Amino acid sequence: AQLRTGDAGLAKRIARSLAVHGAKTLAWLSPRAYRRPQPRSWSIRQVQRFDERVDRCFDAAASQFDFIFVRDAEYLNWRHLDPRAGQFSAFEAVDSDGSMLGYVICKVEDDRGYIADLLALPDRTDVARSLIEHALAHFRDAGLATVLCALPRSHPYVRTLRRYGFLPSRRSFGWFAATGESMDQAEMDTLREPGARIHLTYADGDSI
Repeated sequence: AQLRTGDAGLAKRIARSLAVHGAKTLAWLSPRAYRRPQPRSWSIRQVQRFDERVDRCFDAAASQFDFIFVRDAEYLNWRHLDPRAGQFSAFEAVDSDGSMLGYVICKVEDDRGYIADLLALPDRTDVARSLIEHALAHFRDAGLATVLCALPRSHPYVRTLRRYGFLPSRRSFGWFAATGESMDQAEMDTLREPGARIHLTYADGDSI
């Protein structure tokens, strides 16, 4: 596990607990899987640099998960929008009042596209769908035939991705354990529950 802060021993225990859930890598391989874009009242635009709006979006979105690493503006700008990080592109879903409804992070590497991270407000599957559609269009314009996205098996976005033609793959990815505070035994036990709501993506690993 790669650490940003915190206790290395704790990070390893978290990684072992999360490994119980497995990491399902989904692969999109067919241009025929593109669906007609759904009508929407929000807009999707490219992000040059995240601001405090993503902090508020994350605080709300995090409430739907039992475990999620912090995704604030400071982290996202460092992880994805620093040129030294690689060829990442970030897109945000923005409501009519300017608030952020969700975001998707894309990366092109060799001949593959990666949905590195995807997050939307609770119960906004419609927003998640529109971000997936936008990501696929982005990769299609880049001429890519293969797109990968990694999520835990029980993640709520897995079913949505399957609707867009993603299929299970044998590929796996590494854990990025970032801990800033200790966890008690009850919290660790929660992570071992098969039905735990855990948000882990390529953004939490060092494979891309």
